[in-house]
Amino acid sequence: MLRIGPIPWLYPPEIMPLSIRAKGASLSTATNWAFNWLVGEITPVLQEVITWRLYLMHGFFCAISVVVVYFVYPETKGVGLEDMVISSFYWPLMVG
Repeated sequence: MLRIGPIPWLYPPEIMPLSIRAKGASLSTATNWAFNWLVGEITPVLQEVITWRLYLMHGFFCAISVVVVYFVYPETKGVGLEDMVISSFYWPLMVG
């Protein structure tokens, strides 16, 4: 089964420059926790309001996130740390 849960934990420290890696990793972790809290708070309310369609909404966002990760996030396998810092800074320019 495909799981993208570790991406907010593993990917940001890998692409951040060494000078801001700790701050970037902590910011990405805090953002992950904040959105998980938000989903946990909103889900019971939405479950009452839109009932079974909530599952369709979660499935839609899950599918979209898989597509975004696959097509937008650059591959880092086999890329050195120095090369990754440069390519992560310029990768939007290389894609578009």
